[in-house]
Amino acid sequence: MVERWLPALELADGCPQLLATVAEREGCWVWHVYEDLGDGNLAAQRLPWRLDAAVDFMAELHLRAARHPLVPEVRWRARDHGVHFFTSNVRDAVAALEGLATPPRDVPPTFGGARERLLQCLYALRDDAPRRVRLMEEAGGPDTLLHGDLWPKNVFVSATPAGPRPGSSTGITSVWPGELRRLHLPLSVGARRAAGRLRRYREAVERKGWRFPTTEP
Repeated sequence: MVERWLPALELADGCPQLLATVAEREGCWVWHVYEDLGDGNLAAQRLPWRLDAAVDFMAELHLRAARHPLVPEVRWRARDHGVHFFTSNVRDAVAALEGLATPPRDVPPTFGGARERLLQCLYALRDDAPRRVRLMEEAGGPDTLLHGDLWPKNVFVSATPAGPRPGSSTGITSVWPGELRRLHLPLSVGARRAAGRLRRYREAVERKGWRFPTTEP
């Protein structure tokens, strides 16, 4: 990610720089030494200019990565959070709970009821999967890269002579058609401010030709 994916998108400054790599003699463990980003993460300092810079950076990442030739490589090497991720996890969860029809010994008396309620929720998700798949195909947008762990503590924005420099403490891990549902950053700062961050994101990507379904009734 540091040496290939972000540089390919001309966003090499969007994460800590890899300074050194150290391997155990047997090769079982490898340590990476990264640039120290300091304490300027958004969990500590949610200043409006920091939030705006972070949203602008994520919009730029999504735009540059969409339909990029490296997306299949990322999908192969990293995790894919597309429709298959959703449907396969729902099926696995259903199978696991159905396998507990005969509960283990020494479980609380409430176990049976909780299991049944959870199964009903999962059955509903499974039955609704075809509609969700159609919705993602119609309105999800192109596959692109996403951060995968976009919480305020993982996003750093520092002031430089050239302006705000956003950066992330964690790497790109996933592929997903569109990423508004995973944009945890603006959704964590209150409804009114979240709406402003989402509006800023929408405006940034729409200037480059993306169009999102309206949220108006």
